[in-house]
Amino acid sequence: MINLMIAEDDINIGSTYVQFLTKDKEIKIVSFTTDGERALKEYLEKKPDILLLDLDMPKMNGLEIIEYLSKIPEERNKCNIIVITGDRLKIGKIRKASKVYKIIEKPIEYENLVEFIKQVPLSKNNDFEKKKKDMFIALKLKPSSKGTKCLSEAIDITYNDPTLEDNLNHLYKVVSIRRKITFSKAKWRIINSIKRINEVAPEDILKKFFYVYDKNDEVTPKNFFSYVRDYLEKNV
Repeated sequence: MINLMIAEDDINIGSTYVQFLTKDKEIKIVSFTTDGERALKEYLEKKPDILLLDLDMPKMNGLEIIEYLSKIPEERNKCNIIVITGDRLKIGKIRKASKVYKIIEKPIEYENLVEFIKQVPLSKNNDFEKKKKDMFIALKLKPSSKGTKCLSEAIDITYNDPTLEDNLNHLYKVVSIRRKITFSKAKWRIINSIKRINEVAPEDILKKFFYVYDKNDEVTPKNFFSYVRDYLEKNV
């Protein structure tokens, strides 16, 4: 099953996409949005396999969405956006974008669109995500636990914006918004996951990831994120 998201400002055109594409049993529409800000929010929440993207949308245009997603470590290696546009002047700006699999000029042939969607290589487990998961396992954290998922979200955020390592309360707030939980719950899950690392992770593993680690010291939230970012930057 291909999880597809549609971002198209013209509700009539978008609805036509939905009606036609849902006839194919291999395609599932997980979201249909008509403005750019909502499209980006829905994409980050639902993590679709493919994004069918119009360039001219209100609040945030398609070019800005592509640029934003291209800066996220777990997203930049996914070539999973099909751009549909009638503006030839903008095509040159996105032709080399790593996130863009194909550009289709309007008007489109719907039969061809289905074929293009099925041709997109689906790669959910890129190197960044694999390294991060392997790191959690080595640190004796369950990748599927709620605490680890919050910690994983925080790693993605600080990897993209290291300044948040010095503003942890803002980091917890961003995680709470993305995970749709309260600020206090996000903070508690992250802090307790790092506390658990101090309690259960083998000393040799702690030294591998936190190379200035001393058995008399503890890994704190601040140095956790800076050391993990350094590790991932060197190994991804």
